[in-house]
Amino acid sequence: MDYYEQKYQEQVLKNLRNKAHALGLELVLIFPDTQNTLFSLNFTK
Repeated sequence: MDYYEQKYQEQVLKNLRNKAHALGLELVLIFPDTQNTLFSLNFTK
């Protein structure tokens, strides 16, 4: 993966985590062993 593409994906993920947190949600890793990671939203209390 290209350096800039990786940095972009990290920034997108960071922004998504911040948005989820602002809504009282949490991103949870579903498949930690795969290159193509998928996330699920879980409600936090």
